[in-house]
Amino acid sequence: MEQAPPIGVILRFFLTVPFFGVLFSLFMFYSGSDMLVPHGPSAAAAVHLLFLGVIAMAMTGSLFQMLPVLAGVVIKVPTRHATAVHLLLTTGTMMLVWAFISFEPAAYALAGLLLGSAVFWLALLMLPPLLRRRDAKDTVRGMQIALVSFAVAVLLALAMLYMFAQGEMSVSHEAIRASHYSFALVGWMGMLIIAVAFQVIEMFYVTPPYPGFCKKWAWAILFASLMLKMIWLIFSLPYAAVFDTFIAVTLLGFAVITFRRLSQRKRPVADATVWFWRMGMALLLLAVLGWFGYTVSGESALIPMMLVAYGGFALSVVFGMMYKIVPFLVWFHLNSQGYFDAPVMTEIISPKRAKLHVYLALMSFLFLFGSFEFDVLLPWAALAMLLSFMLLGMNLLSASNVYRRKRKSGTPMDLSAFSDMSKKS
Repeated sequence: MEQAPPIGVILRFFLTVPFFGVLFSLFMFYSGSDMLVPHGPSAAAAVHLLFLGVIAMAMTGSLFQMLPVLAGVVIKVPTRHATAVHLLLTTGTMMLVWAFISFEPAAYALAGLLLGSAVFWLALLMLPPLLRRRDAKDTVRGMQIALVSFAVAVLLALAMLYMFAQGEMSVSHEAIRASHYSFALVGWMGMLIIAVAFQVIEMFYVTPPYPGFCKKWAWAILFASLMLKMIWLIFSLPYAAVFDTFIAVTLLGFAVITFRRLSQRKRPVADATVWFWRMGMALLLLAVLGWFGYTVSGESALIPMMLVAYGGFALSVVFGMMYKIVPFLVWFHLNSQGYFDAPVMTEIISPKRAKLHVYLALMSFLFLFGSFEFDVLLPWAALAMLLSFMLLGMNLLSASNVYRRKRKSGTPMDLSAFSDMSKKS
């Protein structure tokens, strides 16, 4: 933890999450049922608002915190790098959404430039030291592959944006699009969540460890399946769905084992973070079962439901992680600076307000699923989602204000004596 970056490095990403979440909710009001049409421009704009502006933003902030702590990767001048990546990711996401709405070729090109710069800055900053870890296991291995997958997904996205900017689609466009979604949703988000789960579920909730074979083979199965699927699609080879089956079974196994581990935790308290993890695993199960249903029936209406369920899975885990990480960081940084009367974690974000967020998130997902059958429920889903992100923003700002007020009004203990003792020893 001594190598942890300043708290502002992580908070800038986390505080941007509710901003994009509110934009996503308002976009639901604006676009209505058009947002649920697969491959439509409204769906593309909504998907990238959610997955880039909300989920990838939170995951990028988490990486700045977790790499030094979990992988021993020291990031020099983290504030400067975080500022650059945050600015590029924020502006690039907004430009990409505008491109999908306006169909302006220049907007596609600029979005590609901004987002490509953000992701490759991140990859060049984090991947080389991660890949040099010869003793990499479990969580670190998952982070390595997740970052590689993120870079592959962005390369494929840049190829598509180039085609959009030129106004000409390649014969491989559908193969590239499918591979881009697979690497982004499974390779980047799925693998990073699995990697983090291997560490935090056992540590925060005091559960039995995940099975050894799961930790050892999950990465290999997912990454090999993604690479082979991309090759199969680009060369139009038969039976590409076989690789989706391997991916689905692996995700299914992860969800079932995580449910089991949460039920075996030795800390009986079921706070908001536990419920967010449970909700996330339930939605992941729903997404996987939806994929099996689509494969058997060929019913295209299952595709947007699968995407909503998968998005809900990633979003729920992100919410759970943020409610665990932010209070801990506020408490940890105040204590490490000598403010030993810092509030405890339950005083930094109210557990009642965090649980209210669980209910709002659950309502938004239920209304959203119901809207596939009854259009009238979509505005209610948007309203619940809007309130959910506004509450998240209030809770994060509240935690940030606790940190700022204590720094301003508190008197830290002089730690220089401990520092001198450490040097002498």
